[in-house]
Amino acid sequence: MLLKRAAAIVASAAMPLAATVALAPTAIAQETPTGPSPVAVSYTCTPDAAQNIGAQGAWVNEVEVSYPETVAPGEFFSVSIHPGEMKPNQTRTGRVTYDITVPENADYLSYEISGQAAGFNSGTAQLTALDPTTVRLWGGTSPQNGTSTNSGLAKTSSAVFRLPEVTFTMRAPSTSDTEITFDLGQFLYTRGTSNTGTAVTCTPTNPDGLDTLTSTTVSDEPWVPFEWETDLTVKAQVGTLGETTAPVSVVTSFERPAKDLPEGTKIRILRDGEEIDEIEVPETGNSVTIEDEVTRAPTNKVYRYTAEIVETTDEVGDSWSGRTAAAAPIIVTGTGSGEAPDGSGSLDSGSVGIGSLVDPIDSAIAGSLTSSLSGSAGYDLAPLSSPTVTGLLSSAS
Repeated sequence: MLLKRAAAIVASAAMPLAATVALAPTAIAQETPTGPSPVAVSYTCTPDAAQNIGAQGAWVNEVEVSYPETVAPGEFFSVSIHPGEMKPNQTRTGRVTYDITVPENADYLSYEISGQAAGFNSGTAQLTALDPTTVRLWGGTSPQNGTSTNSGLAKTSSAVFRLPEVTFTMRAPSTSDTEITFDLGQFLYTRGTSNTGTAVTCTPTNPDGLDTLTSTTVSDEPWVPFEWETDLTVKAQVGTLGETTAPVSVVTSFERPAKDLPEGTKIRILRDGEEIDEIEVPETGNSVTIEDEVTRAPTNKVYRYTAEIVETTDEVGDSWSGRTAAAAPIIVTGTGSGEAPDGSGSLDSGSVGIGSLVDPIDSAIAGSLTSSLSGSAGYDLAPLSSPTVTGLLSSAS
């Protein structure tokens, strides 16, 4: 793309990451932010007419950009692009579409709409990857598949409008002197005085010289390792009781970060804070299962299961970690009545029994909880969300 570069356009940013890539990190740019700077982008349009945005001939749109000029290898950083205000010359404008050319040499590229659109009567701004090098900002329809002005991002007046800001987050590659650039593709829309409009295609161009919208260079500084974090969730279920023991099936679910867990990564399973097993993460899938066995106490007893990633590091220094945010508690029915041993954490009849746990919420579900627990071999409390139950468990064990 050809464009006219404004002075002092470089600015770094720390932007939140979109949900486009699961568990990718928050970006941290290397340089001190100086705020967005404008870049004057020239457009020529087809058909070339006085009714166009910008009227006949070439016209200029001031695009605000923010990005770091240099980053270290392995560093995460953000680039934001905010198209400037545009003023229609007819009363109806629709199917507004704005293409952004993205780099292929950056890792873990993700994007999000990080600001509000303004001046539109209908349509919701969204982002779509057309191919590996083009991300489209639009309302779901473009002039390429219709000419109605009442579609996609649309408006019914000649007042100014502005597309929202888009923020891209990515990781610098390992090779120094690599240049990571963003550019603009075509800007398309329909215009008219009724619902049937004229499709207009605008191409960025500038006779003053070739340049890119943004340019970030990878420095020769040392590689910046990153700690990838993932969330773990545990569910535990008691099986059929034996005379003195109870089997427990423990399922740990996890999310894979944008940079996947290395081969050989293990998940550590803990019961009441003590490790009971380590299991290797499979090549595919998002859960692992172990079978545990606990000793039955004289009275009902609560056990709590948690899990954590056994921290691992790859050849470039990146590491992975993660743990459960909350334990999965179960109750195992006791072998009989009587006082529980000191320090057992059991729920004896003198403290809190099953009836006490059930009663506060049982009336809300017409006794179905009491009925379902009655005669059961063991109870999985993980699905229960009552604050009363949670509080009783915490104080009783």
